[in-house]
Amino acid sequence: MPRVGDDNLLTVPKHPVSTGGTPEAHVGGVAALLRQMVQYLGVSGVALAVDFGTMTLLIHLAKVNYIVAATFGFCLGLAVNYALSRLWVFAGQSSRLSSRTAEFGVFAVIGVVGLVLNDLIIWAVTEGFGLNPLVSKLLATGVVFFWNFLLRRHLLFR
Repeated sequence: MPRVGDDNLLTVPKHPVSTGGTPEAHVGGVAALLRQMVQYLGVSGVALAVDFGTMTLLIHLAKVNYIVAATFGFCLGLAVNYALSRLWVFAGQSSRLSSRTAEFGVFAVIGVVGLVLNDLIIWAVTEGFGLNPLVSKLLATGVVFFWNFLLRRHLLFR
């Protein structure tokens, strides 16, 4: 154990503490994270198309309130996102939970918090800045993307 006055007390470790291994393991971990983030971006793009398409159709064809339309679109996008994330993005990773039902429950809770963020951002930007709700939706999407990916990756999948 180092004591005050020991030269090794100020020695910087050769390997990053967060990786618990070599610098190569750290780089490999970063590369895996980036690959997974790109995959999640693709999945989110498909889910967004479902979400945005549903919202657009409900607003323009069914004359549904934009917040209600955003909520329905988000819920359909959530289901698509879970299915594709499980099949592609997190396919090789085990769940931290014992059942797929529990896994989907946590996935959905993270999504519901994302939905609240989504709707609040859409409302605030639309009402506060007078932007079109669909433009507001694009801004909300960026925030909610990072919220969902980071929490799902760290809370659900190993």
